[in-house]
Amino acid sequence: MNKPQATSRVLWLLVLLISVSLAVTWLMPDFRNEPEMTPWIIARASGVTAFVLLTLLTLLGLVMASVPNREQWRATRILLPLHRLLSLYLIGFIAVHVVSITLDAFAHVGIEAIFVPMMSGYRPVFVSLGTLALYAIVLLAVTARFPRLLPSGRWLTVHRVALITFVLTLLHGVLTGSDTPSLRWLYEISAFLVALMSLIRYAIIGHKRAPKPS
Repeated sequence: MNKPQATSRVLWLLVLLISVSLAVTWLMPDFRNEPEMTPWIIARASGVTAFVLLTLLTLLGLVMASVPNREQWRATRILLPLHRLLSLYLIGFIAVHVVSITLDAFAHVGIEAIFVPMMSGYRPVFVSLGTLALYAIVLLAVTARFPRLLPSGRWLTVHRVALITFVLTLLHGVLTGSDTPSLRWLYEISAFLVALMSLIRYAIIGHKRAPKPS
């Protein structure tokens, strides 16, 4: 793929993600006559978009780490650049989510609650799940960018934290959002896909090696 084609695909993917975020905003309750709710709408839309990105990243990670991919499909060369690109977008949408929620005067989250669990004035336990997920994402991002920070052979072990991160993020979104009923379908589909892929990866395929051709 040449540089213009790669740039075009990156831009189209960014447009798609922004469209998802706007679609989520459209599904929100009608606050057009309440401009003070704008930070909350942006926070919720960017948060849901970040959750969709994390779901895709988790699924891609499970596929790349699977035995069939390592021994037969050899698709990592194609999937890894996409995984890295989605990771960058994830960080961007998380940043928007964090900034906008701290600007929301009605959420009573505050900047300290972003980094310190149980400091939020709004559903502190459930907001703290998001704080823990944030730290886990930072850990995954840093070790992915600088794998030599980890002892030899520990990279894959650390990156299995991604599944825990997905669960924390899922619970954070479901239990924190006041509009969860309208997004229930999204949470259920995401949870089903990740659970199914995890079952295939660890329980069905496990660490069995693919048979070598005779």
